[in-house]
Amino acid sequence: MKSYSYTKQRNWLVIASLFLFGMNNIKAEESLVIGTMYRAPLSTHDGKGLVDLITKERFARSGLNVVLQPTSNVQALEQANDGVLDGDIMRIAEGVTKRYPNLIKVPGEVMEGYDFVAFTKNRDLKLPEGWKSLKAYRVGTMQDRVLVDKKLAEFDVVPVEKFSNPSLLFTALHRGKVDIVIHARLTGYEILKNVGFKNIIAIEPPLDSEKMYLYLNKKHEALIPKLDDALKSMINDGTIKKLTDDFLSKYKN
Repeated sequence: MKSYSYTKQRNWLVIASLFLFGMNNIKAEESLVIGTMYRAPLSTHDGKGLVDLITKERFARSGLNVVLQPTSNVQALEQANDGVLDGDIMRIAEGVTKRYPNLIKVPGEVMEGYDFVAFTKNRDLKLPEGWKSLKAYRVGTMQDRVLVDKKLAEFDVVPVEKFSNPSLLFTALHRGKVDIVIHARLTGYEILKNVGFKNIIAIEPPLDSEKMYLYLNKKHEALIPKLDDALKSMINDGTIKKLTDDFLSKYKN
């Protein structure tokens, strides 16, 4: 009887060990490292930016664990394409997969309206023809902004200077070295709030408003339906709207 009991107990221990080993493997397989090149308030080093929170909730609802890895603009896409990272947190709809063929766009807009805005000190300045109207002004932009560079080239607008740091970009505007700077709306608001340049405004309407998507390395293609369903549920239950409204309320003034 003792021998039978011992054998039975040992078998249960083996089964339990295999189960735990399997669970650990599943957890490891389902933990994805996603690159993010964005700054506050979209993405922060503590993972509490707007897009950070949307992405974490989306992965959690998909039964997946996500680690957000801050990185540079171009490096994020290159590493995701090479499989060093598992994906990129948010990019425009067009052009990414052509240049980085190992990346797959996940359906569902992370942000429906990622606005590119012209900022200025001149409250009377208008841009009736959008990008084309910029030709009459001294324009400053950021380096390595593919969409902005493409649009400016399309309308023969040549920036007087490109900056590597957004704070330098807005400082140049504040000091009168340029008439207009082009930047994403929310990150622009955050910079102005931090540096205290209260004489700078965003010109409405935005120059461009892009739909933005999560991209995954193709090795994770099987996860796409889960992530698609998760984002739909976040839209339907109002999670996306609440998160977005909470962040926008910080910049009402």
